[in-house]
Amino acid sequence: YATALQNWNKGQFKINLGQSAEKLNQKLKQAGVTLSGTMVSGDFANKSFPDFIGPDMCTRPIDPKDISLEMDFHSLVRNNITRESVLERLIENPRVLSSTGLVAFVATVCKSISVLSKIASQRHLYSGHGNSEVPLALLQNPTRIPLSLLRPFVNTRYIALLDLRSLAKRRIGIRNEVLAELDEYLKTRE
Repeated sequence: YATALQNWNKGQFKINLGQSAEKLNQKLKQAGVTLSGTMVSGDFANKSFPDFIGPDMCTRPIDPKDISLEMDFHSLVRNNITRESVLERLIENPRVLSSTGLVAFVATVCKSISVLSKIASQRHLYSGHGNSEVPLALLQNPTRIPLSLLRPFVNTRYIALLDLRSLAKRRIGIRNEVLAELDEYLKTRE
């Protein structure tokens, strides 16, 4: 697709595929392009050629062996970090949940209160080996997550005491309410 855009002229494109034309003949016919010898041509005015566009809005691999080039869940989450409804559905996907550090990434970067509240309130999203960094990421997130959801994480059950002390010392970028909870908890641990 990117090559077709580079060879674009007045809405149409022509690309010389050489020896690859014969191998790709069937796939190209399905996509709606015209094959003439080794030349492939098409008209963007009549068709957008969705078979050649991947989820990252770039060229999709035609050869099935190149499927590894397709977008993975990390890229999908990164590209949709500002889309609240998409993120809410993605973090419920078992394959996303099984990706180590992906929910922690969302908890660190996301600014949506509904997504962050969902992460903080559903145990399967903040517990387990793959999500061990989620509670700390939620405490460090500057978004106004309700303190009632964050309060349980100010505990050595979720975050190591050393990390809690480091967080309380650093103080920069942490909400005042969270710092007050940290200070109060650390006083009981001395």
